[in-house]
Amino acid sequence: MTRILLVFLSLFANLANAEKVVEMSEAVCAKVKACGIEQIAEQQIPEEMQAAVVTLFEGMCATMVAPYIDRSIEAGLEDQAVACLEAVEAQSCDELVDSGADDIPVCQEYKEAAEAAGVAS
Repeated sequence: MTRILLVFLSLFANLANAEKVVEMSEAVCAKVKACGIEQIAEQQIPEEMQAAVVTLFEGMCATMVAPYIDRSIEAGLEDQAVACLEAVEAQSCDELVDSGADDIPVCQEYKEAAEAAGVAS
């Protein structure tokens, strides 16, 4: 009975970690979208064009990130993914535009672990 409980708790912890990865990836996508809209507004682009670009932002991040997140979860990299996503989400729009996640140590570590696990190339 104790073993079953430990297995269940382990699975629950993994599920909670996976949910956190998804939650944080959605937060980062929202931030990227907001930063993109901010950048568009600064460019003095015609409203029609702005609307088209905003529509493009709507699904682009989630579509690009979801498969990568799924593979990270399958590879057991949830904690590293969350650390990176939290660090990215904490960046200002200017910081994201200037360097993205390239200069964030936890993201560099996550990228290396993901490459080693075959998640990213």
